[in-house]
Amino acid sequence: LHMPIDAVMKTVQVSDSDVAAAYEERKKDFAKPATRSFVQVVTDEAQAKQLAELARAGSSVAAAAKKLNLINVSVDNVLQDALPEQLRAPIFTAKNKSIIGPVQSDLGYHVIEITGATEAVTRSLDDVKAELAASLKQQKAEDELQASAAKLDDALGANRAFADIAKEFGAEQLSFAGLTADRAKLPPALLNLSYGPALYQQALVLGEGENGSLLNDGKGGLFVVRVTRLQQAHVPPLTEIKPLVTAAWQKAEQAEA
Repeated sequence: LHMPIDAVMKTVQVSDSDVAAAYEERKKDFAKPATRSFVQVVTDEAQAKQLAELARAGSSVAAAAKKLNLINVSVDNVLQDALPEQLRAPIFTAKNKSIIGPVQSDLGYHVIEITGATEAVTRSLDDVKAELAASLKQQKAEDELQASAAKLDDALGANRAFADIAKEFGAEQLSFAGLTADRAKLPPALLNLSYGPALYQQALVLGEGENGSLLNDGKGGLFVVRVTRLQQAHVPPLTEIKPLVTAAWQKAEQAEA
């Protein structure tokens, strides 16, 4: 018996007010912080002053650094909090393409050229409405499914027919016959289920007429197994298998001839 989350979601309704309330609650999740990209050189005070003068005279920081045999480093899309405290305000208040410095930090004297800037932005309710509604619908469906689990357990405990339970809970009933310990002989329909391996493991340990535990199907839904018929392993009498044995013996004899 399988209760897929998709079936439950079809019955779930999410109102515009639900979405609006969730947006206000999760607004910070839709915020994209400001970032800066820049090229910088860290050196001593004298070289930093010389570098800054060259860069502001019409050269770039990278070109000026090359003339002075200094190493420049590119930093892309960095957040303000990721910078040394002394650099945060100078970098994030500067205009794009501007030259900053020298600015002193614990690392030395920085000369910086801003190469890219993106400002902080929060996605609007209209932008996120569809994905937020889908998220709420998924959560409501999972909550409803879990709420139904206790009632489903009661129905299983009363040993009601699977067909009746399936109808009441909107579940789907699947049947598999002849399952054995030989995994190579499992039917493709079982192997194609996301919860197929778990279903198979439960079926192997249950007795006839027993129900397994309610388990997650790996996609948010639930499933449970009932073994309706159990045939113990046995060696059939010779009279039953004699034609098969005879045919096998004849085939072997022909192969040796």
